[in-house]
Amino acid sequence: MINPFGGTKKAKSIYTKICAPIFEFANIDTEVHETTGPLYATSIAKNLDTTQYSAAVMISGDGVFHEFVNGLLNRRDWKEAIKLPLGIVGAGL
Repeated sequence: MINPFGGTKKAKSIYTKICAPIFEFANIDTEVHETTGPLYATSIAKNLDTTQYSAAVMISGDGVFHEFVNGLLNRRDWKEAIKLPLGIVGAGL
């Protein structure tokens, strides 16, 4: 998940120039979501089929990461959902 508006507004560039090539080199399939506003990450996390993903990575400041975690914790299956490995690539201040 990329927050193109947060912090230094460099998350999209960081993904394109650094993260995407690494994922491609490692042969990792990705699905990219760009946040569109407050609580977008929470909504994604609440509705995500966590069994279909090996991890979730946020490229942002800490706000999107916290929103995503809150979304996972607000699910009925939170005890399973929270087992999804999470990562953050800092793009904030």
